[in-house]
Amino acid sequence: GSISGNWQWNGDNLLGFTVGDVNLALYIFEPAGHKPGDKTPAIVFFFGGGWKNGSYLQFAAQSDYFASRGMVAASADYRIESIHHTKPDKCVEDAKSAVRWLRQHASELGIDPGKVVASGGSAGGHIAACTALFRSSPAVWTSLRCGPGARLAFDVSAETLRCTTGLDGGADVN
Repeated sequence: GSISGNWQWNGDNLLGFTVGDVNLALYIFEPAGHKPGDKTPAIVFFFGGGWKNGSYLQFAAQSDYFASRGMVAASADYRIESIHHTKPDKCVEDAKSAVRWLRQHASELGIDPGKVVASGGSAGGHIAACTALFRSSPAVWTSLRCGPGARLAFDVSAETLRCTTGLDGGADVN
């Protein structure tokens, strides 16, 4: 059934996020014996692909690894140019929404909302960094922080982050 914020729980570990008529996925990997009410650190992965291609499945192995080490891990989907005809700013909005959603549903998912790590490779690393570095749109969820407690990025250049996203940086990580 519906949890809120357009996210739907399918009764398994796959969550679906709808943006307009676009369905996105957030796959949750849990440690053995994990249960709601736990206060486990979490990590969310964003795939690479130049904001044009890719799949949330790219980081399934890493998500499984971190879950085997006691963290709740998530591998997140986001809108991409080749399918959704979007620019990087929409990718960032989706990533911020994923981090906020994890925090909002921390007690249901058994995670510590203060210990959410954003991670990714290439474009996904840029997106993970953007969750902390760029201001939120006033049109999207502003009551919960989208900035992660930590970032882990693979194959990311800070200069290309600024140049390719066209986003204006700022210290406000809401």
